[in-house]
Amino acid sequence: MKVVQRYGEIPEKQWSLLASPLGNWIVEWCDDGVISLSPNGKKESAFSHAVPPASVTEAWKAFWEGNPFYINLCQIAPLGTFSMRVLEITSCIPRGEVRTYQEIASLAGNSYGARAAGNALRRNPWPLFVPCHRVIRKDGRLGGYAGPSGTDLKRRLLQYEMVPGLKNSHCSS
Repeated sequence: MKVVQRYGEIPEKQWSLLASPLGNWIVEWCDDGVISLSPNGKKESAFSHAVPPASVTEAWKAFWEGNPFYINLCQIAPLGTFSMRVLEITSCIPRGEVRTYQEIASLAGNSYGARAAGNALRRNPWPLFVPCHRVIRKDGRLGGYAGPSGTDLKRRLLQYEMVPGLKNSHCSS
């Protein structure tokens, strides 16, 4: 993952829908990389159906197949040093594993910053490419997740990735 910071004038953006086993997602990109990725609760969208660059479709396919991928991400709004560190650490969580908000916060340099880590992940513009669904509460519950179906989508993503123990009752929202 490479993050290109682009503040001020934003290059021409394009949008498209990406299909997945768990529904459609909206991807927004520019020449520098993916600007945002978000679940789409609707089957139809007002977004243009431009063809995403090969790098986006290859990373998308690799994610859903459980294969490693590399993607350029374009940051158009400042997120702060701690938030960016949280996103970098989260991007390294392997498929099929989870970390706690507390673990992520500690690795980012603030051992008391679990809530701040959660807030940083809530603002993650690149879910799946930066797999914030792999971060849970220290008591084993899922915690929150943005998007039209929230924690239900988080649970389904983790089940899709076959996270061990997810079907146990301790992994409820």
